[in-house]
Amino acid sequence: MSSKLINGIKEFNQITSHDYHELYATLKNHQTPDALFIGCSDSRVLPNILSQSEPGELFVVRNVGNIIPIADKNGLAVGDESEASAIEYGLATLKIDDIVVCGHSGCGAMHALIKGREIIEAPNLRSWLRHADDAFFYKEKLNFSGDLSDADKLSQANVLLQLENIKTYPIVKEMQKKSNIRFHAWWFDIKMVKVFSYNEESNQFEIL
Repeated sequence: MSSKLINGIKEFNQITSHDYHELYATLKNHQTPDALFIGCSDSRVLPNILSQSEPGELFVVRNVGNIIPIADKNGLAVGDESEASAIEYGLATLKIDDIVVCGHSGCGAMHALIKGREIIEAPNLRSWLRHADDAFFYKEKLNFSGDLSDADKLSQANVLLQLENIKTYPIVKEMQKKSNIRFHAWWFDIKMVKVFSYNEESNQFEIL
């Protein structure tokens, strides 16, 4: 492990943690996050910085490509159960009613899909990205603003696809009927350092 990370932990323990004592005293026994945030594992995409949120305000799922596999007819994820269990816990236990999927520019997963998933050598990554294959269909239906690369266009389309995948889960369907659950499609442009949100009327992502 790098000395930078070790030194950072030491600084947190010795100095920074004192600034959070009061906040964590209120969080030690429970959490009431405002939103379920599904983002990419990319090291440049930090949900708490993008949303300017404090500890306890976001329930976060991160993976390669900000992907949520669909649920089958029995309500079980056709991919990794981790994402599905986070959705269930967030909605059923934590009573979250805002769900955010956030993609980003320069996404390696989207570049890999553009080049062709079948040539990816890493077997688990190749299999995992199958849950984003349908983003190509969404890409053809979207309007795009600015000079975006094909991979960035696909990244925006993938955000919409993953929101639709989330809606295949029984608990999400149930909440749609019983409550005002809200879905948010966000996209972070790393070069511009701006967060965009999907506007259904214009059918494109616009700066929040």
